[in-house]
Amino acid sequence: MQLSQSERIARKELFAQIEAALLPEAATRISAIDPFDVESVMFGSKPAQKAYGVDGDLRFELGRWDDGVFVPFGARLLHPFRPPDLDVAYPKETSFLWRNMFRHYTPITRRLDYFEVWDYFSTKRATDVDVREKALGLLSARIAKKYPAGKVKTSFRYIRYAEQYVVVTEVESREFAAAGVEEYKACFRLLNGRK
Repeated sequence: MQLSQSERIARKELFAQIEAALLPEAATRISAIDPFDVESVMFGSKPAQKAYGVDGDLRFELGRWDDGVFVPFGARLLHPFRPPDLDVAYPKETSFLWRNMFRHYTPITRRLDYFEVWDYFSTKRATDVDVREKALGLLSARIAKKYPAGKVKTSFRYIRYAEQYVVVTEVESREFAAAGVEEYKACFRLLNGRK
């Protein structure tokens, strides 16, 4: 989506306010949390793409313009990334097809705090029952066994599409996610104060 000149100026001003008013406290809070690895995904890591840098459109996660009005995102904005090799073997009869992954970064400090794994199964070669009984929660349970519940929260959900069954595994760093919630609150206070 292309921004108008006035929207670009408004965003630049907003980003400058966030950098001055919110970034120092958020950076202090996040630096107290040690990064750690879960299934070769590093919680606390920063994105490498240019869009997340100092002059990038995604430097801070706030919202978007809709017909000239700024609308906060509200929910997590997920970004796709190449899935690492997750050492989980699904039973053959579940007919595993492929995997996608999505990640979320804290809104101000831009540290990885959450990711999702989407595993797709064939409706043509597997039954709904087999996928639910033999694949649903398998990755989530394996991660939960390997990492302390106080540090990592896992959950899963099931989606049935026309041609695929999908098992979504959600993995969250409790500490980084809590820091992200504080960052969201600070952002929305700032946004509401600007009205």
